[in-house]
Amino acid sequence: IRPVGGGEAVPVLGGKTGGADIVPRDFPIIFIPETSPFAIGVAGGARADQIFYLAPTEALAAGKPEWKIVSTLDDKVQGVMVRGSDLLQLTNKANGAGEIVHRSVAADGTPGVGKTVFAGKDGLILTNLAYGKDGAYVTAQTDGVARIFYSKTGTGGFTEIKLPFEGDIFNFT
Repeated sequence: IRPVGGGEAVPVLGGKTGGADIVPRDFPIIFIPETSPFAIGVAGGARADQIFYLAPTEALAAGKPEWKIVSTLDDKVQGVMVRGSDLLQLTNKANGAGEIVHRSVAADGTPGVGKTVFAGKDGLILTNLAYGKDGAYVTAQTDGVARIFYSKTGTGGFTEIKLPFEGDIFNFT
């Protein structure tokens, strides 16, 4: 990043910067959700699963992030979202239809132990997740038709939001 006031650019993600070991074939990507004090670092590539990291946004803005690992490729995680100190991840490691795992995040960005809060099943394939200011949203498909589920807290109790017609959802963030 380059400081807003000018000056030299500082590497903040890529290589082994700040503890994030990203190999040259992967693309370093940073998301800064407005719903959380944490930035999400991604080692992205041409695959469904990605490597995810977290760091406090304040440390990132100062050019000194200390990235904490959220998931490796072995975890089969397709997406991560944070709101406050709550982290949700979409994985299909233990469930081919996908599951949403909730983890609490420590102040330094270290994620805690995960707990499945919503699971796909035969006829319900989880496809994406997002945090809004009002809660957590998960998209899914049944026979190619999109469905949306909502939880106020993201820690469970997902209920379906009925859509007005059948179709697909693209670029759900």
